Amino acid sequence: MSVSDGIEAALCVLALWFVSQSFYSVTFHPLSALPGPWLCAITRIPYWIQLFRGNEVHWLHDLHNRYGTVLRFGPDDLSYISSGAWKEIYGNRLELSKAPDYGIQPANGIRSLSTTDVDTHRLWRRMFAPAFSEVGLRKQQPIFKEHMDAMVSLIERRLDTNLRSTSPSAKVELTSIFSFATFDIMADLCFGQPLGLLERDRSSAWVNSIFKLIKLMPLSLFVEYYNVSRFLYRKFEPKCIQKKKHEHFQHSAQRVHERVKTGSTRPDIWRQVSPAGPTEKLSLNAMCSNAELFMLAGTETIATLLSGLIYHLCLRPEKLELLKNEIRASFDTVSDLSFRRLSQCAYLNACIKEGLRIYPPVAVGVPRVVREGGMLIDNCWIPGGTRLSVAQYAAYHSERNFRDANAFIPERWLPRGAQNKTDVDVHADPSPDVFHPFSYGSRDCLGRNLALHEIRLIMGALLVKFDFELCEESHGWEKQLNFLMWIKEPLFCLVSPVPSKN
Repeated sequence: MSVSDGIEAALCVLALWFVSQSFYSVTFHPLSALPGPWLCAITRIPYWIQLFRGNEVHWLHDLHNRYGTVLRFGPDDLSYISSGAWKEIYGNRLELSKAPDYGIQPANGIRSLSTTDVDTHRLWRRMFAPAFSEVGLRKQQPIFKEHMDAMVSLIERRLDTNLRSTSPSAKVELTSIFSFATFDIMADLCFGQPLGLLERDRSSAWVNSIFKLIKLMPLSLFVEYYNVSRFLYRKFEPKCIQKKKHEHFQHSAQRVHERVKTGSTRPDIWRQVSPAGPTEKLSLNAMCSNAELFMLAGTETIATLLSGLIYHLCLRPEKLELLKNEIRASFDTVSDLSFRRLSQCAYLNACIKEGLRIYPPVAVGVPRVVREGGMLIDNCWIPGGTRLSVAQYAAYHSERNFRDANAFIPERWLPRGAQNKTDVDVHADPSPDVFHPFSYGSRDCLGRNLALHEIRLIMGALLVKFDFELCEESHGWEKQLNFLMWIKEPLFCLVSPVPSKN
């Protein structure tokens, strides 16, 4: 047999194997009865294409609208948008492991609280819990308020620069301000000192590197998913990417080392971490990996929600007016704001919930892997090794779960009888208990209370001090790419100072 004959035979064998595998995937595979595009049952290529285009969120939403509450979008991948799936996937007493390839891998090889194994997660969560508890957060409130004041000062400086004598308002770009505020707050909590972004009104090389890493997430997911690509990538990883990952990690690690070396009297995160036992303490490497996680998960997600909330409120001026009235009737000055009093503002809380629903910072589902032996999900037996997730954006924008799902209606979260008049009976939402923006179960977001207090504090300060109107150029701002996180465009608003009550 000649070489050409051998190649031809090998190609024929490969083609037969592919055809037989494809036939099996769409006919006899344990997931073959579940709905979804036939090509997705054969290969993950359609998913990878949408992920690299930044269109995964809207693609899954469209497919769920077409196929229903469960969707097979890969040979071994299922997406759900039902409330029961949250409990069965994320709240199962026999905790399902996170997909090991999901997310950017840590530069020092030590997985963070978000991606570590089940047992380590339980241990670390007990250790971090005091720092994120209500008691711990009340101790940290002065740190939050210090940066809230700095954020207000920055907006006032921008107004002073842009105001004209003929106009009471000026155009101000807000997404950068929210990013500066959230990064300064989290840096202060993690390292005992802010990054100084609000003071300088300028980003830093480290923050810029974080945004670059976000855009690398699709590549990381693709590489880590396949054994061959993972082996080749780690052997031949481009030096420019190695440098970005190393520089990003070193920014965090150096600050952690300095914080440990010098200590602190401020009630930051590390001062409140509690050892789980006499020999169970966080290693320095674990502290560095988790600080890197906090500087991503506790910053841009909050800035994203704040940007989206202001945007949607400006699109619905009557909702913005209701919120302004509530805040200004409760607080005369920003110094009056507090975690406790803001948490009692019913319409503010309803607006935040609706912002998280219509523009969730984590819009995709974090996959879990079915354990060996399989399990029952939504009354359907799912084999071991299958990857399951709840697609948050698709779930929250589905008419199966929410009436008028694409409309910003905070009243849907108010008790019946307390709601303001709306065009739709939102208390008839078919399945509002599908709403879990901070995930569900034992691995839900540890920083949930921190995020909500920070959002309420910043929103309270903004509405006590300023009026907002969306600039024409920012209409349609919500049409964004998503690489596991939204890639936000600048958000421009006309801002005018509110006259002091004193």
